[in-house]
Amino acid sequence: MASTTPADALAPLRDARVALVNVTPRRREALATAIRTLGGALATNENDATVVVVGDVTSALRARARQSENASWVRADWVSACAKSGRAEPLVGFSCGNADHADADADADAWTVVEAKPKKPKKQTSVRAFAMPLGMIEPPRTPVVLVLCGPSGAGKSTFSEALPSERWVVSNQDTVSNGKRGTRQQCVRVAKLALSEGKHVVIDRCGLSVQQREDFIALAREATPPCALHAVWFNQPLSLYQKRAQMRRNHPGGVEGDGAVRVVQMQMRRKDNAPPTREEGFHVVRRCRYQDDVDAALAAFTAMPAATLAVEFAKKPRASGGAKKPIETTDDDVMIID
Repeated sequence: MASTTPADALAPLRDARVALVNVTPRRREALATAIRTLGGALATNENDATVVVVGDVTSALRARARQSENASWVRADWVSACAKSGRAEPLVGFSCGNADHADADADADAWTVVEAKPKKPKKQTSVRAFAMPLGMIEPPRTPVVLVLCGPSGAGKSTFSEALPSERWVVSNQDTVSNGKRGTRQQCVRVAKLALSEGKHVVIDRCGLSVQQREDFIALAREATPPCALHAVWFNQPLSLYQKRAQMRRNHPGGVEGDGAVRVVQMQMRRKDNAPPTREEGFHVVRRCRYQDDVDAALAAFTAMPAATLAVEFAKKPRASGGAKKPIETTDDDVMIID
């Protein structure tokens, strides 16, 4: 679909019959004024309209937009922005991945591509936005912070290294300091840099307690916009983890051989150990009790598409509070994905 000038992109609003759908009464009057400013007129109902302007989007409205043959469907925010500036504005925060390859006949009355640069180029990259039928518009994807929770020998590093490196950055405390064991804060810095570049991050540390996870949860919350927060909880038998750790050779953290058996036992017996929960802020927790669970989790995160935006952090992030009291949890607190 060819790009057009901003003036041409506004043409569908001129002399158009415009219906307002799912718009609050308070906003309806402002939108009506905006539509008249851009040369359109309000239609009495959706069936008589050539353009449908949608306020709050629902799945049902998306379905209706896809089935619509006589009208173009657009977001109310876009119409308001155009009326305010008097020209076509980009749909900042929305995108349509297949616009360049769209069938011209199928989208004959679709809104055309608009190219624009942001007002603050130092903090934002160039925006390519699409005023397309509503059914083709998707919200942006923020980077994911994936926290792995399990003792030595759980398979966290094997899991991390299997994720596609073009979309995922591994923050591993055993290797974070130029291939050698480092600190938790070094892991935070690696994760922060990756998120700022629009990459997903997997935290390869034990993460067995709330206190061990809190810095990475805070990092996801402090991002603008906030990052999606996921956890994989390795919950298999202790003997399996001890056997794996014992069989290691040349482990970067030195946890191998007979000594590793005692290390894993001590890790699992800490009094402050607690599984990850939604109360901490996790959107999804994948509990892995069998190898099939681990394989399914790995497949899900391997297939996860790349983020479409990078996040920003305040120059002076808030200082982390003191250690929090561990949260008592039950299986009902955890979203288990089989």
